[in-house]
Amino acid sequence: MGNKRIFEVFLLSFILIFFFLSPLSAQAQKKICLYFFYSPACEHCAKIKPFIDRLEKKYEKLDIHRFDISHEKNREHLINLLKAYNVPRDRWWVPAVFVGDYWFTGDKDIASSLEGVIAKLNWCRCPSTKKAFKAGFIYIGPVGDAGWTYAHDQGRKYLEKKLNIETIYLESVPEGAEAITSMENLIALGCKVIYATSFGYMDPVQEIAKKHPDIVFEHCSGYKRAKNVGTYFGRIYQADFLAGIIAGAMSKSGKIGYVAPVPIPEVVRGVNAFTLGARISNKDATVKVVWVNNWYDPATEKEAALSLIESGCDFIAHGQDSPAANQAAEEHGLYSIGYNSDMRKFAPKSFLTAPIWNWGPLYVEMTKAVMDGTWKSEDLWPGLEKGIVKLAPISDKVPDSVKLKVIYYEDQIKKGAYKVFQGPIKDQKGNIKVKKGETLTDKELLEMFWFVEGVLGTIPGGK
Repeated sequence: MGNKRIFEVFLLSFILIFFFLSPLSAQAQKKICLYFFYSPACEHCAKIKPFIDRLEKKYEKLDIHRFDISHEKNREHLINLLKAYNVPRDRWWVPAVFVGDYWFTGDKDIASSLEGVIAKLNWCRCPSTKKAFKAGFIYIGPVGDAGWTYAHDQGRKYLEKKLNIETIYLESVPEGAEAITSMENLIALGCKVIYATSFGYMDPVQEIAKKHPDIVFEHCSGYKRAKNVGTYFGRIYQADFLAGIIAGAMSKSGKIGYVAPVPIPEVVRGVNAFTLGARISNKDATVKVVWVNNWYDPATEKEAALSLIESGCDFIAHGQDSPAANQAAEEHGLYSIGYNSDMRKFAPKSFLTAPIWNWGPLYVEMTKAVMDGTWKSEDLWPGLEKGIVKLAPISDKVPDSVKLKVIYYEDQIKKGAYKVFQGPIKDQKGNIKVKKGETLTDKELLEMFWFVEGVLGTIPGGK
């Protein structure tokens, strides 16, 4: 028994050491790989060598590979890299340095610019004559949020697989100055197109785009464009409308609760579309809105859902990045609608469906245009007809008659025969906002900041 006990302790110690050291080892492998080409007969090479040596000592992550071009093999390697990096012929000389997507020739160029590049790089692969196209993504939340960021990350993976390119993502990037720093890092790593996937990245994208006119930026859900900045989104409000049809039919009281993230037109538009859909099934249905002022805050989202339930709502929907509201509904034996992705595994008894995203095909379309040189700044806003937005599979708990109603309206919207925001539509005060025979324009939809009839609640900052 004593020997067995000793063996168990030894085995446990080994596992713990491996567990804690493995991440460190993996991290240590992420080096900044730099190629330095020189000639023993080169006076300028001799001048810059001490500088290169000092950088190697100063930056632990710096992994320098030295190549003496007096050897034919190294000389050929240098020429191939000069071609791959599109270095002008009149700059083909040594000393020469290649790191990430950057190149420097001449001792003065290296001395003045190299360290600045090294300082902002976290890591980079060794220079290659086969330069892969890179696309970068910044996310507002974690990739495991089961919602908005998760859906974008699924699209990123689809893009990587379809076009056989390299993608780099940074998650949980705050909106503001940190977004600019994150995008600068992606550019330093060689990304030629950057997808900024949150509304609040709009101004940071505009700012950084001016500094990098050779990089393409695509901003999701915004409205500001520039020569090298495009915008894209999906008409998720169409799927919101279809989900509302289900909610209106499945709520026994007609009192539906909605947990809303932040008061911007995108969210207001979604709440309105959902309410219009609910009133297709129940003309007296109401949708009570509670704001949490955050895209991802599971604890607050759940509290908001519980407050709606306590106020008498017997059905819960939301526009959040987590399934917390669905879980609150399940705990009280109520049905619910998810958002952004299929969240049924988190609340299997409650979840009926969700408006969801399918970003992959759109990311392929935009990235291919950048790679082909056909990209242009425009506003892309596809919907059900392109499959960018849709409903998650509808639960068997929903009667066939309701499913058929959803299928009918989905088909009509795809054909363009039915518009979600076609008149007559009244606002909360009973005023006609859209006359019969008229439909809101895209500009009016993008600026929507008023609630339709049937919504209970106010918009912070609204009129």
